[in-house]
Amino acid sequence: MVAGACKSSRGGEKSLQRLSSNADADDIRQSVALMVHTTNLEKDMQSGATYKACFQGTNLRRTEIACMAFLSQVTNGGALVYSAVYFFQQAGIKTDASFAINLDGKGIAFIGTIISWFFLPIFGRRTIYLTGFTVLVCALWIIAILACVPQFATIKFVQASLCLVWLGSYSMTVGPIVYAIVAEI
Repeated sequence: MVAGACKSSRGGEKSLQRLSSNADADDIRQSVALMVHTTNLEKDMQSGATYKACFQGTNLRRTEIACMAFLSQVTNGGALVYSAVYFFQQAGIKTDASFAINLDGKGIAFIGTIISWFFLPIFGRRTIYLTGFTVLVCALWIIAILACVPQFATIKFVQASLCLVWLGSYSMTVGPIVYAIVAEI
């Protein structure tokens, strides 16, 4: 930032001296030289970069993976589960209970996200992603099948529990892992 803002390295050194505490002149010169070098490297790397390049060769595959990974977050049933209070009320659960279950779900999602931090180095991205989607699809199918059978008082709570299972699974797997996949491709 300092190197790019100043026309000369002397101006950069002067600004860095003013901004830093008691640093000696050699350290400041080295810091400015590193900034200038980094800026030049970034300019060289970006000189051939175009949007067209995203759709050619191996970059096309990376673009497809990134788009499908982000698309998977929209198409995986989150609209149902993240609108849980409304869904629970439609299933016949009282408003207060629906809100309480939904609040529990947010806590489960938070804990699931923290658990995902430990899963990634142990299991790897692909295993977590595919296992997560398998659990999500199974939970959604069971919720749908239960909606088609004759309604008993307990079925609505089983569906609510499966929504919480979905939420926990999503938060441990697909939700956060998508960002790791996209960042690393």
